[in-house]
Formats: sequence, C-alpha cells, structure tokens
Amino acid sequence: MEALATEIRRRLGPTLEQSDWPLVSIVVLNRNGVEHLSRLFAGLVEHTDYPELEVILVDNGSSDESLDFARSLEAPFPISTLANTENESFSDANNQGAKLASGELLLFLNNDVEPFEPGWLRELVACLAETSAGAAAATLLCRDDEHVRNFEHGYGVQHRGLSFVEEDGRLHAELRGWEDDPLDAALGEDLECDALAAACLLIERTTFEQVGGFTSGYFYGCEDVDLCLKLRSTGRRVVCSGRSIAIHHPVSTRRTIPFEQARETKLANQRLLWEHWGPRLTGCGPQCS
Repeated sequence: MEALATEIRRRLGPTLEQSDWPLVSIVVLNRNGVEHLSRLFAGLVEHTDYPELEVILVDNGSSDESLDFARSLEAPFPISTLANTENESFSDANNQGAKLASGELLLFLNNDVEPFEPGWLRELVACLAETSAGAAAATLLCRDDEHVRNFEHGYGVQHRGLSFVEEDGRLHAELRGWEDDPLDAALGEDLECDALAAACLLIERTTFEQVGGFTSGYFYGCEDVDLCLKLRSTGRRVVCSGRSIAIHHPVSTRRTIPFEQARETKLANQRLLWEHWGPRLTGCGPQCS
C-alpha cells in the first residue's frame, strides 16, 4: 500500500495548505469488529495528517473486545464511545453518533475502511468546500481478490459514487467505477453522482440536521441513497472526490448473514426507498430534484 500511496500523491501533487481546518467528527459504527477497528485506528493515527478531528464510536452490542480496545487506545485525537445494548440500524446508530459530535463537519466512516494515504481527509474536506456540495465521499479501493482483473498495485476501484440503473421497471443504485484502475485518468477528478455510499461520507453538521439526518426504517442498506436524495431534493449536489482515496474491505459484516435473511433485508430496504422516492426516481439522473 505504501507504494500505491506514494504514486497517488505524486500524481495528485501536494495537498492544500491552510491555517485553519474545521473540526471533523468521525462517526464509526461497530459490532464485533475489533479487528476492523484495529486497522481503522492504525490508519487514522499513522496515515491521516488532518489536524483537527475526533472519533465517536457507536458500538451496537458487541460481544468481543471492541469497547475495551477503543477505550484503552492512545491516540492524538479524542475518542468517545457510545455502547448500545442491541444492534441498532445504520440510520439510528449514525444519528446517535451525530448528536454527540462537536465538529462543524461529520464524517460517517465504516469500521472496515482503511486510511493509507495521509492527505485523504484534507482532500475530502477541500472537496466539500470547493464544490459547495451537500455531501462528498471518498473514492474507495478494494483488493484485487474482489475484482475480475488484477492491477499494478493490487487494488482496484470499488466506489466512485453511485449511479441509478433501471431493472424490472425500477431504478436502483449501483457502484460507479467498479473494476477501474485507481491510477487511470479519473484520478483527481471530482464527479457529481446520483448518490454516494456512506462508507466514507462527509457532510456539514448543519446540512445533516436540516434534512433530518439518516431516515429510520432502513436496516443496513439504501439509507445512504435516501440521504443523498434528500440532499438533492433541496437543490444540493453530491460529489465523489477523485483526490480523497481510501481502502474499503467491503460489506464485511453483511457477508456473515445467511443468504435468505440478507436477501429479504435487501428487498425490504429497496421497497422502503421506492415508497419514499419512487415517483422522483422515475427517469432520475444527476439533475433530478
């Protein structure tokens, strides 16, 4: 990863320098993910050069050592924990974390994301400010074993935003950029999208509050698309940064759920999204509102 990080920064050039960076409150959800947390916090401590951040860990009833690990961790930034007794939904748990945040900016960050290029958070904050977007997300990479093809540095693109694709008369969101080379011509390009995955999504706290945060009722699926549609219904754009790059070890938790249960949950989330947004999703693209 070090060689890839070096090459990415060489091609992008130096990160933006400024005297005052807003406080970023990073909200991380976790359930029995101590190994993910170990990797995530190593990336935040060793491979993140952002000067003002805090982490709020919302734990959803873990039975492993997650809370002990987080509470004993020594880091150059504050870490607070909220321990739920049950596995709350992605929407509800992230909303809980957002209420505890002190920062002007909220970063919703999956526990299975791994920062590896030190400038990633500066670049994401700069992208949100420079594009005046309602939300900005990082470009996410995943290992070659997730892809059909192999890449020079062992990682291909997983996420450059989401695009709506029609299937059986309905639109659903698909990953944009899947199987792209992370060092291709899109590196460094900020892309306006139909929606964004919330694995690494940055938003102003006031904007998040104005649209009511994440909508309750979803269970680990479609809540990020719903949030983006709420933002776009107010005339705000959503943008994927081409300069903020992180690694995602995707859907690590959902892959432990039995297939039929996962399928039923996915269908229920899609039905709820369609109930909320169906008429507006018809023919919906980057300009819909």
